[in-house]
Amino acid sequence: MASADPATAFAAPGCRRLFPQITTDTERATVTPAAARRLAGLVTAAWAAFDQIAAASLAELRKGPRGGGRDRDQLIGRVIGAETAYARKLGIKRKQSVTGDNAAIGELRAAIAAVVGASSDGSPMVPGGWTTRYAARRIAWHVLEHAWEMQDRAETQLAPARAGRPGL
Repeated sequence: MASADPATAFAAPGCRRLFPQITTDTERATVTPAAARRLAGLVTAAWAAFDQIAAASLAELRKGPRGGGRDRDQLIGRVIGAETAYARKLGIKRKQSVTGDNAAIGELRAAIAAVVGASSDGSPMVPGGWTTRYAARRIAWHVLEHAWEMQDRAETQLAPARAGRPGL
């Protein structure tokens, strides 16, 4: 049995290792057009939630009990960097966008959504890559985890969405 870590509760086993590739049988199943649209919708909704929370967050976030933790722009950069790396696991090659380059970030996300939103036989998209179901789960988890981190570490209460973590 794999050891438990904070990520295990959010379905990203061993996330501290680069690109964990633990997929379930369900994630290797055929993806119908309807299921593909649903996956793309979930990932797109996670990005929208992240962008809304990032826009409402102050640049400087409350530090952790030992004085550590990333500020908003560092978290945004972390998400953008991860999305660039995750895209490669789907056969999409782009240079990492800089924070604030909304056009480039939008192009990357559109390319990811197009791959995740296409039906497939459930195989990894490229050799050594990810299935679209795994990619959708991993991307949505990562984006929302950092969105929640921004909410949790805000010095002051954010806009109305702050009342609780958004549901999946």
